[in-house]
Amino acid sequence: MKKLLGILLAFTFLVLSFVSCASAESETNSVSVKNETSVSQNEDKEESKNQEEVSKETAKKEENINLEMNKEETEEETDYENIIYKLNTNKKSEKISLDNLRLKGIDETFEAWVKIDNGESIEIRGNEGLYYTLKSVEVYENIYEAELSDKGLVILESKEILENNNFILCSFEAKYIAPEGGKEQILDSADQFIAKYIDSLCEGGKLDLQTVGIENMEPYTVYCSEMPKGGVKELLNTRDGFRFAISDGESFEFKVGLIAGKSFMENNNVFLMLNYIPEGYIEDYEYKFFDILGR
Repeated sequence: MKKLLGILLAFTFLVLSFVSCASAESETNSVSVKNETSVSQNEDKEESKNQEEVSKETAKKEENINLEMNKEETEEETDYENIIYKLNTNKKSEKISLDNLRLKGIDETFEAWVKIDNGESIEIRGNEGLYYTLKSVEVYENIYEAELSDKGLVILESKEILENNNFILCSFEAKYIAPEGGKEQILDSADQFIAKYIDSLCEGGKLDLQTVGIENMEPYTVYCSEMPKGGVKELLNTRDGFRFAISDGESFEFKVGLIAGKSFMENNNVFLMLNYIPEGYIEDYEYKFFDILGR
């Protein structure tokens, strides 16, 4: 009897041990599955986050590309070389601002003429077929720091002003492609390059005239390098060094220099306007400004 009882107890113990091990294994497997599920969920969240960031970055790049493409398409759609502007008859003068400019920088080109319908005929300001490309820009403490050719022309005599303002030397390429029915040779002048600033870019949104003086001059064109005269007698005897002659298919490089006070330099508020048009003179005109300091 005792032997039988011992066998029963031993059997019961074995059964309980087996059940306990099975339960422990089940719990271990459950924890393992939970951990794997948690890790998987975290990985999914991380991957989702990364994909979202990549999507945002891609969308941003696509937006920038689209903006550039739209800008290029707008430039291509507007035929600036042949557009004819109308005189402004509503007598409402529109100030020059960043909203009505065509800004161009280094290695970019402007056509050097404007067509205007004056009500009786088409007037052309400048020379059709002439193009100017900005090639380089050099900035000096003053004009005396620059190594200028003796054959160039400085049109400002005030040594005090020249000493106390920055000097900016711009290299340009001029090129002439005669239009249909145009002249084989034309005469033009670099005095079309007019130094300008934009009022709204000044401190306070408007130029304080009391701040302008010998050490803070408004941008002003003061220098031009020697220009080709093409054997034209009326140019060979002139003291106007800005004038030049150029024939169909020809191109040449020249330099224009301007001074600007420190406040204009600090605000990158120095430009060269091409083809002077008075503010509000014609409708919907986009003024041609070379952005020589780069905004």
